Amino acid sequence: MVTLAEIARESGLSVPVVSRALSPNPHKDTRMADATKMHIREVAKRMGYLPNRNAEFLKRGQNPVIGCFLPPRTDSLLAKLMKGIAEESEKNHFPVSFHFDMTKASYLEFIECSRQYKNCGIITYPYFKMDPEAETLIASYQKGGGKIVLIEGGCSNWQWHDCISVSVDNYLGGKLAAEHLLKKNLKHFITCRYDNILERTSGFTETIQEAQQVVTIADSLSALIEKVKIAKQYPAGIFLPRDQEAVTAICEFQRNNINVGKDVLIIGYDDHYLSQYTRPALTTISQPFVEVGRLAVQKLISDIYGSRAKSTLVEPQLIIRESA
Repeated sequence: MVTLAEIARESGLSVPVVSRALSPNPHKDTRMADATKMHIREVAKRMGYLPNRNAEFLKRGQNPVIGCFLPPRTDSLLAKLMKGIAEESEKNHFPVSFHFDMTKASYLEFIECSRQYKNCGIITYPYFKMDPEAETLIASYQKGGGKIVLIEGGCSNWQWHDCISVSVDNYLGGKLAAEHLLKKNLKHFITCRYDNILERTSGFTETIQEAQQVVTIADSLSALIEKVKIAKQYPAGIFLPRDQEAVTAICEFQRNNINVGKDVLIIGYDDHYLSQYTRPALTTISQPFVEVGRLAVQKLISDIYGSRAKSTLVEPQLIIRESA
């Protein structure tokens, strides 16, 4: 194992200077030129230096594990999120323990284990919301020094106590879809409401209304399809706040000889892997979940070392393909 003394000799600097440069939590009065810090870190990286997180956190009465509680999905979004979390954790030499479920019992077990094992931090979707039993466990975990970062999935108006959150700006995603369709000189705008992702629909409908255009909100995908088929107000702009419904709509319209990309322009949301392979290829809103994962780890580590991070909304991106 490479020591600080060896790095000091190689870099031509003292051990205390090397220690301060490599510390994730330097003293607030520490002064060091950026060039010096970069030089030391480059030398340390070249020599294969790895910080001993176990020894470091043993002094804190904790272990360096970051626990992650994620949904049990097997899709590209979860893969991107895990990639971001894993890469950033490895970069900072923190081990990660992933847990996949969405039941209250599993969530309570996850929090209790994190508390008992004194994990330094957790990254989680806020499945508990305001559940009193989960709140009690989380409060106990935080009281023991554990830190928490929420991946809220776009719920920017909801917070639990003073927890840090990293979310995709779903309202902006809906707005981007609306702005794109407004450029197409359409006769009709229609979307679908889903209670668990209202921000996407709100961003779309409010932007259409601000442009003094009428937008119809259907209660379900089947109702939306029927409204379009009956009204026949072509060309129509359709925003479906999940790719799976958008793909279903494409198939249904094609079965009824409605030209997708001409009679109806469809935009989905999520940019799942297969969305680019539909015919026509689906225009959609991409969620940068790799970045979300990386930011969640960065903010958690920052909080662990006493530098309070701020909650963040990450901007989604419009991916233009053939359907709109």
